[in-house]
Amino acid sequence: MVSSLAFAVMHGSTDPWRFGYHAVFGFCAGLMAIISRGIEAPVAFHVADNVLATTVNTLMADGEAFPLDRSTDTGDASVLILVAVNVGMVVFVWLRERRARATGSAVAGAGHAEALDDEGQGSSRGSVAAARPPLLRRRRPPRGAAGRAVPHEEARNP
Repeated sequence: MVSSLAFAVMHGSTDPWRFGYHAVFGFCAGLMAIISRGIEAPVAFHVADNVLATTVNTLMADGEAFPLDRSTDTGDASVLILVAVNVGMVVFVWLRERRARATGSAVAGAGHAEALDDEGQGSSRGSVAAARPPLLRRRRPPRGAAGRAVPHEEARNP
């Protein structure tokens, strides 16, 4: 809730309808991040929302530059349509994640992918770091007897 209110405040609208819309948008984006266990879905949705809003405003202004007015009395109940779209997108992300988890698909959030350990064997350690693809996982350098990092050659041939 706090992050959704912060999202609304950062958009700087004094109109209650617009402020409420931005708060709902922030809440829905937060839910998408929790459901998908990543920020990709909410970021993509935010980008799509901004592109759509800019396109509609440009078309309504006949291709001219348009001022973005966020002052009081610029919003109305029509933002409820956008709220319904936001809720629909949360449901879409939830259904997609549910399906991906049920089928074990790689589309599921990063916390659900099966990771390979250093020997290439499957491992279900459960952490997001362990579930990263092998090239993206951070590897600890081998430690010598003194506890300092040693080159791989030294570690293999003591």
